[in-house]
Amino acid sequence: MAPRSDNGRPNSRFSELIFLGTGSSTGVPTPLCVTQPTDPPCAVCHKAIADPPERNPNYRCNPSLMIRYRSRSYTADEGVTVRRELANDCCDSNGVAEANSREGTDGRRESCTSESADLTDSVDLTDSVDLALSPGEQWRYIQIDAGKCFREQVLRWFVRRNIPTIDALILTHEHADAILGLDDVRGLQRIPLHPADHVAPLSVFLAHHCMASVREKFPYLTLTPARPAPLLPSLLPSAAPAAHTGVTDTTDADTTNAGDTTIAGTTTTDTTNADTGVGVTRGGGVTKVSRRVSRIDWQIIEESVAAPFSAAGLTVTPLPVQHGEDYIALGFEFGFPHRIVYISDVSKIPPTTLAYLKARQQHVGRIHLLVIDSLYFDHPHATHFHLPQTLDAIRELQPKQAFLVGMTHEFDHHKVNSLLRDWSIKEDIDVQLAHDGLCIPVLL
Repeated sequence: MAPRSDNGRPNSRFSELIFLGTGSSTGVPTPLCVTQPTDPPCAVCHKAIADPPERNPNYRCNPSLMIRYRSRSYTADEGVTVRRELANDCCDSNGVAEANSREGTDGRRESCTSESADLTDSVDLTDSVDLALSPGEQWRYIQIDAGKCFREQVLRWFVRRNIPTIDALILTHEHADAILGLDDVRGLQRIPLHPADHVAPLSVFLAHHCMASVREKFPYLTLTPARPAPLLPSLLPSAAPAAHTGVTDTTDADTTNAGDTTIAGTTTTDTTNADTGVGVTRGGGVTKVSRRVSRIDWQIIEESVAAPFSAAGLTVTPLPVQHGEDYIALGFEFGFPHRIVYISDVSKIPPTTLAYLKARQQHVGRIHLLVIDSLYFDHPHATHFHLPQTLDAIRELQPKQAFLVGMTHEFDHHKVNSLLRDWSIKEDIDVQLAHDGLCIPVLL
């Protein structure tokens, strides 16, 4: 249930986390399990196709999170007052904002308590946060990752959850389950009716090596050179702001840019308004038609806990983690007074990232909500945590609550949550599987 104010309405202070996808790169059901079923059939994949996806916790798309952020514009004095009130709300003895407070096991999401649990909390907007805005507030929509399931996730959850747009997109890494939806971003951008019309580009934040891979996969989306995302001061008081590496993403600059295109040795000059994506280019007897593509403002972020950045007004800190011994992906920390940590693809948390998270715990308190990877149930994997490793990481990080994502068809939602309930009681940390469509009210 969403937190309630004194008048019984959903609390008007809250932002919201909306899980757009919680499965592995393959997703659940696994195609092979439904096209060539075994005897007996895969139990989880069978359940995943038995009910509609919007009411089925075993149906899982690629990992992705939408942050519905209640952005505030206040004077300095108003800001101090509001943040003090938010902190008081967070610590209120009635447990309004403490998602993990419980008597016995009732801190567990209602949708995870039994085989016959009703998933109305996944689809009923009356149980969401109060979408009304106070003066000085606006909703900003910040999404983490847009993978192979992006279009499906938009059509399923944006309408049900009153998500009108995306204001910023943050990428964890450059694998297919995180970036292959970039082409479909244009489906959320209006078609200009006149060459003078301006289509605001979507700000996409990504690491330098991720940008290089995106350029190879989507050359037509990367004609505009990327720029470094402006750095914010480090969130650790003893740490100075990180100096930018000086790497500016200009790989395309000496070969191809938005203004000049070489075709068979003939240079053509683009006279089309870049915002429209329509028109022609002419020169040297060659005509080139410009196609409509996603409009994106590429911003390079540092792979460093000392280099936070602002995405649509929300301060976000990169958390470098190993995604295999030879690869660095990014998790992210954001939010105050609730600290949210999102790590969707991880095989090991490096010492520097672990030290940062522990230092932050000493400075501002425990992680309020941890979202963390768990690919397999009981056998290790080279590039992802399996459940025992996930639980070890949760035990070390000591969040107030943790939700698991990235699960394969080895995880039966209700059965595994029943097992996790026992672990949660023993460790005094509420841990359970997330599911697509799950909404969590938070104070950011």
